[in-house]
Amino acid sequence: MALDQGFLFAGERREPVHEIELELKSGEPAALIDLGLSLVDAIGVKLSVRSKAERAAGLMSLTPPEPARARPPELAPETPTDEAITIILRDCLSQFLDNLPALESGDAVEAVHQMRVAMRRMRGILS
Repeated sequence: MALDQGFLFAGERREPVHEIELELKSGEPAALIDLGLSLVDAIGVKLSVRSKAERAAGLMSLTPPEPARARPPELAPETPTDEAITIILRDCLSQFLDNLPALESGDAVEAVHQMRVAMRRMRGILS
């Protein structure tokens, strides 16, 4: 676990940084997920998928983050079914998480729509 506190700067613009970074060095991934969920319950943290470098680049840009739309999964004809399902599920989760920045500071209506699209795609592949 690493704790980061300070500011990101881009010219005259700045954004506070208060982060808890969790990294699995060894052991079960479920334990790390459980720890993250317990932090959400205990102190109200929220998930972020953007690095500090991406956030700083966003500060330099005057345009808000764009909602993320689905992309065709990268599948080859010989991809085994279980691997294809994994790739598609990962794409769905990425689409959902990639919409968090737009939800928070961009086009929230379209971001929510794209998050719903991601969940419908995920339900479709799971069924």
